[in-house]
Amino acid sequence: MADVQETHRPDSKQAEQNRKQQVLTRGTASAVHGIADALVIKDRDIFFLCKPDGEIPIGDEHGYGLYYNDCRFLRGYELRMAGDFGDRLASSAGQGDAMSIELTNPALQTSEKNEQDEVPKERIGTTWHRQLDGESLTLTDTITLSNFGVSDAEFPLKLRFDARFEDIFDIRGLLQEHPGKLHDPAWHDDQLVFEYDGADHRNRKLTVRFDPAPQSKDGTGVEWRIRLGAHQRQQLKVSLVASVRVVDGAQSGAARGAGGGMSDQKILERGQRTGAHRGAGGSAGETFAQVRSNSRLLDGIIDRSFKDLQILRSDNAGAEYFAAGVPWFVALFGRDSVITSIESLAFDPTVAEQTLRVLAAWQGDEVDDYRDEQPGKILHELRVGELARIGAVPHHPFYGSLDSTPLFALLMARYVQWTGNLDLFKELRGHVDAALGWIDRYGDSNGDGFISYRSSTGKGLVNQGWKDSGDAIVNADGSLATPPIALVEVQGYVYAAKRELADLYDRIGKGDRAKELRDQADRLQNRFEQQFWMDGQRTYALALEKGDRQVAVVASNPGQALWTGIVSEERAGHVRDALMSDRMFTGWGVRTLSSAEKRYNPIGYHLGTVWPHDNAIIAAGLRRYGCDDAAHSIAGGIIDAASSFPEYRLPEVFAGYDRSRFSVPVHYPVACHPQAWAAGSVPYLLTTLLGLEPNVFEHELRVRRPMLVPMVDWLELRGLRVGDARCDLRFERTSGAIAVEVTGLEGDLRIVTEPRTTRAAQRRPPVGPRGGHAAGQRPAAGQRPAAGRRPAQPG
Repeated sequence: MADVQETHRPDSKQAEQNRKQQVLTRGTASAVHGIADALVIKDRDIFFLCKPDGEIPIGDEHGYGLYYNDCRFLRGYELRMAGDFGDRLASSAGQGDAMSIELTNPALQTSEKNEQDEVPKERIGTTWHRQLDGESLTLTDTITLSNFGVSDAEFPLKLRFDARFEDIFDIRGLLQEHPGKLHDPAWHDDQLVFEYDGADHRNRKLTVRFDPAPQSKDGTGVEWRIRLGAHQRQQLKVSLVASVRVVDGAQSGAARGAGGGMSDQKILERGQRTGAHRGAGGSAGETFAQVRSNSRLLDGIIDRSFKDLQILRSDNAGAEYFAAGVPWFVALFGRDSVITSIESLAFDPTVAEQTLRVLAAWQGDEVDDYRDEQPGKILHELRVGELARIGAVPHHPFYGSLDSTPLFALLMARYVQWTGNLDLFKELRGHVDAALGWIDRYGDSNGDGFISYRSSTGKGLVNQGWKDSGDAIVNADGSLATPPIALVEVQGYVYAAKRELADLYDRIGKGDRAKELRDQADRLQNRFEQQFWMDGQRTYALALEKGDRQVAVVASNPGQALWTGIVSEERAGHVRDALMSDRMFTGWGVRTLSSAEKRYNPIGYHLGTVWPHDNAIIAAGLRRYGCDDAAHSIAGGIIDAASSFPEYRLPEVFAGYDRSRFSVPVHYPVACHPQAWAAGSVPYLLTTLLGLEPNVFEHELRVRRPMLVPMVDWLELRGLRVGDARCDLRFERTSGAIAVEVTGLEGDLRIVTEPRTTRAAQRRPPVGPRGGHAAGQRPAAGQRPAAGRRPAQPG
């Protein structure tokens, strides 16, 4: 096995670079056929997706299957009744770890010799229930066959399977390599076994068990002769068990610096560091806030969001994080995990704490050009499949992200703003300092005062912002931007991180460091205004490219700059107007790129599509500057879009067609669903609309200019946590305003409201701790309002 690993390791710097560009410059998430209609279930780190009728087609190129640790263990699974497909009646996977599919039969010809041997159509009901168990790595299928006729029925039932143990990069069409040995399928008694010896010294196996045992076996197929009396039922069970075994020789790991992944010893050390950092973190899975309203539609959308966030919880050495999305990105992503944690802070801050610990444990500590690692840098993506482990791709882990590091620092500040947990900041302060050090030393790659990236190849651009497809950052003439590239929103992330962390440094007695960070942020803001503003388009440039030339297209990114507070108050209204123009706002949401731009494509991954998380952040930015009506329109559009997707599940992205053309949002063919920051979008929009801003060190929650979407007349939040206190709030539409009542209070907390009034866009101070007290008496610790409710205090 050691020879196999050596054979498939890149043998030169040029080979490394070729592989890297092949994987990182693709314009779409995947090259396989669409999976927009897939049923998806996940439990811990194992997940499964299939067609709505329950099948995984054998022989086709698709993304369906049973996956674990970046490997597809099952790629084909078909059910036939007398050689025919069943007709789907209904299917659902709303529970998260289980799905149910209801089929009925077409007319079944059960004998080639006698045409009279037929089961009439719609006589046999097939209930196909699937349960996924992440602890035992088992998918259990229970197939219940029911005869609803008044006469006996007899027919053959066949199942057929296929497994090839493809790596996730192979399935996505990014790197077509199979470096290990695939064994022929084998029968061990009545168990069908598929097996693969990986070049990474992992033996992967899928064992298929049947109860009752099949009556006949043929290759990878099995058959039962089903005999059902009138109104009788019969049940079959099929268990598919995945397993991974480390074989001898794995301790050495792949070589580093020659295309190898991180050594096994270093991985062990990182895992131990994660466990040590876990400390006194709260129990992941606690729900600190619940939502109820008069709108069953909104309640259903919120419930779906929370369920998807729960489904996407994954584990790294005992600490939880949000995996980015099923099926392509079930992995630890710095950017995605951080943004989802920020989106869900008001409802459950425990995953944010553990995410900070996980990312701190994997923080870069040396220079490795193949994996883009540098001291202090936060990882972009951690993969654990075969190709990553042998170093065929640089993802074990990969640090090629410009924004993960400032977002990590920003999450620390926002987490403390909600929880008041300065102990975590003190514990991880060395990692925060290292992240800030990376921003100042390595992030500014050309010394112009802006954080930028240079990664490029001869065949495309390796983009390192959230729009990371190879063709995402384009000039007005359609050409790709030339590195180094300084993205507009990432300058804002740096600005916000430094401004908001300064308060934390003040609170631990490091006033000089706090002043230094504020001064750096102020200088960055001045440079930003001078170089990113486009007079002609009346908004900010998407980026600066080589020579500090503007990438002068109208894109959604300046909306995220609003979110960070780096935008001047005089120009915020112009940014709003650009975002809400007909060329940007579709009625469902804001496009990634204006329809007037040369490279606009409504189904281009980042060239005109609508991303829910992007819109949620933009809405929060608009609210920050008092552009309430625009934020309200975006929130309404995204919530309306959610209502049109199956089970109210927002995908990561949908097409950028105008709402006037189609009555429903148009699917993006290979979008992840569920996807973490899409699942967090509606909860974050709700936080934004209700105007919830914590001032935890003053034991205060401010409710600024609350709004409700049109379908909602009243809404209740229960168990909202601010520091150690919790409160229940009720928002109710009255004539011309939203009334806020405190219906429950535990702990030392004051609720202060600022009513909404009509006003022009104006500068808002950064979100975060603020001094001062509103008028009124603060309730004593543990005190509840008289009679269970009372108006919140006006600001």
